[in-house]
Amino acid sequence: MNHLIQQIIEVNHFDEGMDILYEFLKENYHVDFFKLYLVVPYQTFLIPKYLYGNNQNLGPLSLHENKSLVAYSYNKNKEILITDISESDQSENKLLKKQGINAIICIPFINQGIATLEFKKIIDKEYPLNDLIYALKTILSLLLNRFYFDTVKNQIKDSYKEIDQKITFSNKLSALGQLASALAHEIKNPTNIIYMLINQLIEDVEDNSDMQEDLFVIKEETERINRMLSQFLNFAKPKTPELKPLYADQCIQNTLLIIKPRVRQNNIKIKINLEDKKVMIKADTDQIKQILLNILLNAVEAVENNTGMIKISGKITQKKGSEYYLIRIEDNGPGIPKDSISSIFEPFFSEKGSGTGLGLSI
Repeated sequence: MNHLIQQIIEVNHFDEGMDILYEFLKENYHVDFFKLYLVVPYQTFLIPKYLYGNNQNLGPLSLHENKSLVAYSYNKNKEILITDISESDQSENKLLKKQGINAIICIPFINQGIATLEFKKIIDKEYPLNDLIYALKTILSLLLNRFYFDTVKNQIKDSYKEIDQKITFSNKLSALGQLASALAHEIKNPTNIIYMLINQLIEDVEDNSDMQEDLFVIKEETERINRMLSQFLNFAKPKTPELKPLYADQCIQNTLLIIKPRVRQNNIKIKINLEDKKVMIKADTDQIKQILLNILLNAVEAVENNTGMIKISGKITQKKGSEYYLIRIEDNGPGIPKDSISSIFEPFFSEKGSGTGLGLSI
């Protein structure tokens, strides 16, 4: 037995150690079937990992299976030795009968698994089985510890590989972001010039002429390009917030002035309910206006013309012992699909054909 333990210690792989152990058991103890079940972490079943001498395909074994001798042995953390099935309380066990098993040994390993040795012949009671069980506990403990150590080691290796890949990808994205940011600046300059020249041309041409209509289209598209570029630059290089006291209701009203033309054009109703007016809050004026504007623009685009309704409410609320000012914006649009909710704050995610997907992420 000492020679066997030395062999097990020297093997490089868990599988190799199991093969050596089975050959030893078959040759010296006439074991017909040798099985090793491994426990699945945080689950309630055992997985048959190694099946020696048995061609039957066994599936996962529930730990709640009352009639299972193996599940009972593992749950109770109790070794089981039955030298003659017919003389035990397992005499009616259909699974054992089906496989022609007349003797069985179960050796559980808490939080790891359970090993079973099954014999077709009845075991002589004088056989030194206690010595065998003790040796098996030692050998299988060595093998199982090696198995779980190798598993953890492989998981760590995979994690390192994944982290390395993510770092490499992140560095590439960073370089690409710097290039894109520089390009955005370069594109923004000529579009600003185009925008100013278009405004001048609109003043010079006749009102309601075809030329003026075309110029308005060009102006609108130029504004859209500038808006997209501004959003991208804000996302790529967000500024540090400058927190200053400001009136919450005034900030909301100033933001509504920006979207007023769109609201009027689409005949959308705005309902405001501020419970506490003239409330002073501490925030970055530009950033809070940008947040409100992005959400309100989303609401304007989500609702139907003529029947659209946007509700804005504000009130002081308590959270974890601190006072906050809660602003809630609701609309009667179709809402966000459930499978998209988890992605709405991801950069460049948008369900609108013309959207940049940066509004909420900013």
